[in-house]
Amino acid sequence: MAKKFGLPVAERPESQEICFIPENNYRLFLARYLKLISGEVVDQKGEVIGQHFGLPLYTSGQRHGFALKKSHGGPYFVIKKDILKNRLIVGSRAAASTKNFFIKDLHLINPQSEIRNWAVFCRIRHQGELVKVSGRQSFKAAKKIKIVLEKPILGIAPGQSAVFYRGDELLGGGVIC
Repeated sequence: MAKKFGLPVAERPESQEICFIPENNYRLFLARYLKLISGEVVDQKGEVIGQHFGLPLYTSGQRHGFALKKSHGGPYFVIKKDILKNRLIVGSRAAASTKNFFIKDLHLINPQSEIRNWAVFCRIRHQGELVKVSGRQSFKAAKKIKIVLEKPILGIAPGQSAVFYRGDELLGGGVIC
């Protein structure tokens, strides 16, 4: 479509990164605006196994970008960030995955509807897998809504969107908190 409409981006390759950054390197971009302080990478038991290069560079579920000095098998995925101790906590894929989370700011395409007890699927990221929402959950105006999926998804993080579908119909979505 970009070619059809004569847009300058028509010949650019697909981007899975932050496309508006000229050098296409988010680490360099963030380093210009944030003070990045390196710190320890620890496993779930608290053992120091490596070093990170500044907590803002990492997100839940990320697998690369930190230096490991020792490993107990790996691969390691980011589970969470300990801001107070400047530590990056890593663990197995299963430990970095969850099927329970909360959303806020629910927006339904049809605001009059209350969605409940039907085959609803959730998608966390663009082109992410559609995962069935489990059980008898009710989606209606509330400050926070607990979402339970039938299987865990890797790297669910606050600030991401959770979008809900029934078949091809977009029902609405909310912000993960």
